[in-house]
Amino acid sequence: MKTVIASTIILLFFLAACSLGATDSTLAPSASATSVTILSEATIVRTEVVATTTRVADATPDVATVPATSVTLEVVTPTSQVTDTTPEVAVGQATVVVATSGSGSVSVPLTSIPPNATSPPQPTPVPPTPIPTLSSGLSPTVLKYRILDEFPSMFYCDPDYYPIQQGDEMALALQRFPELQANQEEFQAILEHSGLSGLTTFSDEQKLLIYREHKRLAAVRFEPSGDVYLFELQIEESARQGSFIKGFIDGSGAITVQERQAIYLVCPICLAAQTVIDTPDGQVPVEALREGDAVWTVDSTGARVAATLIRTGSAFVPADHQMVHVVLSDGRELWASPGHPTADGRVMADLKTGDLLDGSTIAFLEQVTYDQPATYDILPSGATGLYWANGILMGSTLFQAQTG
Repeated sequence: MKTVIASTIILLFFLAACSLGATDSTLAPSASATSVTILSEATIVRTEVVATTTRVADATPDVATVPATSVTLEVVTPTSQVTDTTPEVAVGQATVVVATSGSGSVSVPLTSIPPNATSPPQPTPVPPTPIPTLSSGLSPTVLKYRILDEFPSMFYCDPDYYPIQQGDEMALALQRFPELQANQEEFQAILEHSGLSGLTTFSDEQKLLIYREHKRLAAVRFEPSGDVYLFELQIEESARQGSFIKGFIDGSGAITVQERQAIYLVCPICLAAQTVIDTPDGQVPVEALREGDAVWTVDSTGARVAATLIRTGSAFVPADHQMVHVVLSDGRELWASPGHPTADGRVMADLKTGDLLDGSTIAFLEQVTYDQPATYDILPSGATGLYWANGILMGSTLFQAQTG
């Protein structure tokens, strides 16, 4: 077990002024992770270790100040208490010793980062399991590459930049690389496609290349259905104009297109489905509006006036796309992507409880996972591009694209 645990623990220690304490932890049977993460001078943010037969559960201590040179991390296995988990911390070097009942111990080096270093970026979540394979034929990733060869101008929104920027792409690539390697089916297909087959060590630039290929492949919606895969993607045909493609591919790589729909290409910084827009004819769901329809907008003097929709847009989103849910003190509420603009030039991700939005105080704010396949936006004619969504005056991403 010693070698298994050693190979699955990833430790990150960031030396800066911070704090730590200890609390009990219980094992969630469905939990799955492969890392121990320590940030900011022994603040344990999340602690999970997965071995072949023993899983160390999540342990998140309460906050209490401790010396910079020592910290005790307590974790629990399904059958036994971890008897000794004491990282001895010193600038430039550190070691964590994990001893489990009847299993010996293992020492894992802990990397120290200078106090003035930038805090590590948060990675884009990795799908929990690889795509199931068909009973016969080519592997899922090879088939995805067949689709990308058929539609080389695929349009997608990089999840590290939309709906908001997640951090430095190179840093994210290096952080994610062990997880990408763990999905050997996809990893080996990327190596072959990228001319890197046979390599066992990789430069930072090669890791970035592999990470970018992973993101591109993830943009193809892919789902097994009987003896084929159903797929969806968007392709770019001219500036911001393209098509939504839907079809299936069999195990031999034969592609059948079932649907091809003209769309305006925009990244998902838009409104949730079923958001209602104020129009002279009453409130209408945003996804039902079309170019030429009438909506209410605001002119350059601030007056409410009728306008014609000059553009509508939708963007297909990944399964883990996040939306900001905001509730105002007067009862109005809205779901929109973190990057969607407000009427006063902010974006949804900037909002905080207690802020004003369209003349009312924000009473509640949260980020939630979006359960619909697409987000939507509209652009009224006029000088501002503003409109009312669920009764809240908002900006338009399409207006920003047009003026930017």
